[in-house]
Amino acid sequence: MVLMLSVACVTAHGQEYKGATDSVGFSKGVIFEDFEMPATFNGGVEGLKEYLAENVKMPDKYSEVCITGRVIVSFVIERDGSISDAKVMKSLDPELDAEALRVVMAMPKWSPAKNRGKAVRTRMAIPICFK
Repeated sequence: MVLMLSVACVTAHGQEYKGATDSVGFSKGVIFEDFEMPATFNGGVEGLKEYLAENVKMPDKYSEVCITGRVIVSFVIERDGSISDAKVMKSLDPELDAEALRVVMAMPKWSPAKNRGKAVRTRMAIPICFK
């Protein structure tokens, strides 16, 4: 059984790519830490919990072994709501880490964060709990 306890925003400093700006002057590679409207998963936190409960699978080798804990995965929500740059921030086990990354990268698009009315890139982190 898998349970997601909470969703937390992780701040990350923007990375600028010289010369690449959009129509409102935002650098295309910047990851925003301050924004007017945060990114949201369809269905909110409850929708995210449901998605994780339905999609995270305990690897077969753990069916008879009692292992509990959480993997924290950080990822970027792009301007179009897609997920990129997923990384394990807190590891539990290589196979459980891989499962957490698989599920995060397979998430449906989010509604991106907005700043000055325009979609911006943001970094999020979520804990995925294994029991």
